[in-house]
Amino acid sequence: MNSVEEHILKLQQELAQTKEALAQQIAAGQLAEQKLRESESQFAALLEAIPSPVIAYDPQGLAIFVNDAFVATYGWSKEEVLGRQIDFVPQEEDEKTKEVWRRTFAGEKVLFETKRLTKDGRVLDIHVKSAVFRDQ
Repeated sequence: MNSVEEHILKLQQELAQTKEALAQQIAAGQLAEQKLRESESQFAALLEAIPSPVIAYDPQGLAIFVNDAFVATYGWSKEEVLGRQIDFVPQEEDEKTKEVWRRTFAGEKVLFETKRLTKDGRVLDIHVKSAVFRDQ
């Protein structure tokens, strides 16, 4: 075997090793994605199972999650709420709600009594527990 053939053989072996290492990395990535999907599914199921209304907002104040209890209590469908700001704070509760938002985003967990409007205009007396959920 001459030096060119030896060089080609060496490159082929390196290519085979690289291909195997890449296949292992792809398999590990696929497994991690599957575990992440399962975890997200379990988290969503947990939030759905909570019997109290739950709503989560993004930093711009748009609803990114509501559970079935929220839908049943307030009357809006998920499609009507998700990706939008919800106008369900009565005017007389506006300042108190803004103060709670400020405290919440400062890192405080706040429990307070307030009122909220339903889709059909009813006023509900509620207790709100607010906290910021941050990705790790």
